[in-house]
Amino acid sequence: MKNIAVILGHPAGKEASFCAALAKAYEKGARQAGHAVSFIDIGGMDIPYLKNRSDYYDPGLSAEIKTIQNKLNAATHWIIIYPLWLGCMPAKLKAFLEWALSPGFAYDTAHKKNPLSQKLLRGKSAHVIVTMGMPGWFYKWFYRAHSLKAFERNMLKFCGIAPVRKTVYGFVEAVSQDVRQKWLMKMENFGKYGV
Repeated sequence: MKNIAVILGHPAGKEASFCAALAKAYEKGARQAGHAVSFIDIGGMDIPYLKNRSDYYDPGLSAEIKTIQNKLNAATHWIIIYPLWLGCMPAKLKAFLEWALSPGFAYDTAHKKNPLSQKLLRGKSAHVIVTMGMPGWFYKWFYRAHSLKAFERNMLKFCGIAPVRKTVYGFVEAVSQDVRQKWLMKMENFGKYGV
């Protein structure tokens, strides 16, 4: 059994969004299979944006972020679900990650000569699920999934999280209810197998 952190990265949170439905389906499958699950909903959080370098290196983390870091540290597998907005993750999710993946938690800055080798989240894996209005194949082919690749390389793997699995659901507003239902069943199966 795994300890899994499900991060719902839609700014609307658990309101009616397909991202929320995907997150709930994953959580349902994972709990049914006996995995331990922490559900982190950024929608209801008040997340300030980092304004300068000193905020980043001495963030003065809120009690809420410290509690979330404890959940993330306990989890061996992270599920991160968000919509693609203007080609990237929503700003609120980016702000959350800047606080949550702070130096000292996600990587060590004590070794100034080689900070890249001090990955503090080794041993964890992730599965990133992205929804979008455009066809998923077009995002992968024409845009080369640029923002998803940057997230994987520049945040997750930078901190030692690997492997990173990626799933893209495109045309979410245009597909039929049957297709959505199949995607939700697939997410529930991902949860059962802890992937």
